[in-house]
Amino acid sequence: ENTSATVLTNFAIQFNKNIYGLGNATQLPIPAALPPNMPSQCRLPLLTTAEKSQQTAIQIAVKNNTGVYYFAMQFPFYMGFASTGYVTDKKEFIGLWKALPEENEVKFQVPYLKNPNAEAVTTIFR
Repeated sequence: ENTSATVLTNFAIQFNKNIYGLGNATQLPIPAALPPNMPSQCRLPLLTTAEKSQQTAIQIAVKNNTGVYYFAMQFPFYMGFASTGYVTDKKEFIGLWKALPEENEVKFQVPYLKNPNAEAVTTIFR
């Protein structure tokens, strides 16, 4: 809702590079002019791009005729999974995983595995 006394126009949105490569697929589908006290809702299609960074927070800038407004949010990790609970794109996930800094990696042995191979571990987490 436009809670200002000014008509809002010229909307634009931009995502900073982030670890997910998440960005907007289109510009904001908001009416050309949003009068004072008028609500507006929209859905913004997202996409993933090849441009990624180590930034885990999603930083977004929204611009209109009154200025630029900055937001930051944490994107829940599980949103990268399909409804089955599995990663939607295995190659992309592996690429993201390998791109994480070494200081973020923690290794430990799962002691009760009789046959500690990748398939056995995957079965445990299903």
